[in-house]
Amino acid sequence: ELIDNVDIEGSDVKVDLHLTSPFCPAVFGFKICQDIHDNLLKIDSVDNVTVNVSNHFMAEQINNQVNSSPKPPKDGDAPAAAQQGGGDAPGPGQAGAQQGPGQAKGP
Repeated sequence: ELIDNVDIEGSDVKVDLHLTSPFCPAVFGFKICQDIHDNLLKIDSVDNVTVNVSNHFMAEQINNQVNSSPKPPKDGDAPAAAQQGGGDAPGPGQAGAQQGPGQAKGP
């Protein structure tokens, strides 16, 4: 069992865990913690998640990175680019793309 404790207060969730070894490769430790963080945030009733890994040689760095990462979109939410007005501009070669000097126009 890697999960040591789960605290739920309203829409806030805190998960305390440890990894299988204090020297578990940091990339795996980060991935496990990030997956916990992101998947809990997909739950409609959860607004904030804090993941705290302990007894690992890079615990502080993993905790800082995971807990400062942007919230993933919840299922049914519009992609972040669409919310920020991005993603609508045509790319090179697409209809509506501006032609620069020396560029051939399409058919």
